[in-house]
Amino acid sequence: MKQLSLDLTNTTYHWLNSQVKTNHFANINEYLQNLINKEQQQQSLQQAITKGIESGISPHSFDEITNHLQG
Repeated sequence: MKQLSLDLTNTTYHWLNSQVKTNHFANINEYLQNLINKEQQQQSLQQAITKGIESGISPHSFDEITNHLQG
């Protein structure tokens, strides 16, 4: 695992600590890792949405699609 050093203002440091306590994280590292994971998930979701939009409109109805998926 890689380590990263950050320089934070006192205000930011205290805000991070309050977020850790409020959201029941063990430490700032765990909180920041959670934020990074959420951002990665959001980017993946946005890419999937963009791919879906760019693929165009299906000629099939919603019911046809769901029936096909259900087998």
